[in-house]
Amino acid sequence: MSRRRAHTVLLFDIDGTLLDMGSAGRDALIGAVEDVHAQRPRADDFVMCGRTDAGILRELLARLPEPKAELSAQLWARYCARIDAALDARPPRPLAGVYALLERLRRQPEYLLGLLTGNHADVAWNKLERIGMAGYFDFGAFGHLHPEREALPALARERAQALLAPGHHAQFVIVGDTPRDIACARSADWRVIAVATGHFEAAELSAEAPDALLNSLEERDAFMAALQGWRR
Repeated sequence: MSRRRAHTVLLFDIDGTLLDMGSAGRDALIGAVEDVHAQRPRADDFVMCGRTDAGILRELLARLPEPKAELSAQLWARYCARIDAALDARPPRPLAGVYALLERLRRQPEYLLGLLTGNHADVAWNKLERIGMAGYFDFGAFGHLHPEREALPALARERAQALLAPGHHAQFVIVGDTPRDIACARSADWRVIAVATGHFEAAELSAEAPDALLNSLEERDAFMAALQGWRR
């Protein structure tokens, strides 16, 4: 595969940005811990949005009546199996405007599309494949690799550089729906497009001062205008 000379690397979050699974992801994480440890973690007050799967599972293990520490292969396997069963029962719902935007971006070689998501890699690709969206993305940085989301940009940059032409420099932009996506971008000194299609209202996202804020990815012209403005 020839190396790309894209001027912008776009890194998309998944849940709440590209698609919606309702409570299936949360249920799978809690259920996997209960399957493996025969105890149910206290999670009623635990906000999972924007966290990585590794970070969520560590917190859930700490909330067990008899706390555990190990993120075992068995725990990951049970989580992936529960997600697979949930997807069999009901595929995720693509969010408004996503396919049209991805099609528009894919037709323009100046953009390289990737994922920066809290999801385990197998979970991420499984969700996207179920709705024909996986083929839009060339690579990803995933949430099973580190409990902190701010650790993922370095991995994303490394994987993007392997696809870009040697010596070519591109700007990186995160697209996400939570304050944690914004904080993640800031930690890497990248730009961020926030989209109010998840659990956070536009006003809550605006308070975190994203570089651009959209009500949904249906606002394709505004999305593209932001990218073009940052290129100059």
